Amino acid sequence: MADEATGTDRKALDFVDKIQPTLGDSPAITPNGASELDKTIVRYQQDVVFGKRKAPEAANAMIAELQESIDFAS
Repeated sequence: MADEATGTDRKALDFVDKIQPTLGDSPAITPNGASELDKTIVRYQQDVVFGKRKAPEAANAMIAELQESIDFAS
């Protein structure tokens, strides 16, 4: 189908071919159970910023929580 493309379809395909050498690898897919990663990071970050937890404690708790979510989803 690409060989028969014309107009804007052809331009889009040519663009992708032109930039292909500058593209890196695709980012890794978020594992099942880790979709709340951004919210979890912010929650633990706020705990540290507002003095509720020390950074190492927050980091360990966050990693444990995320691992539990991933394990549960698997």
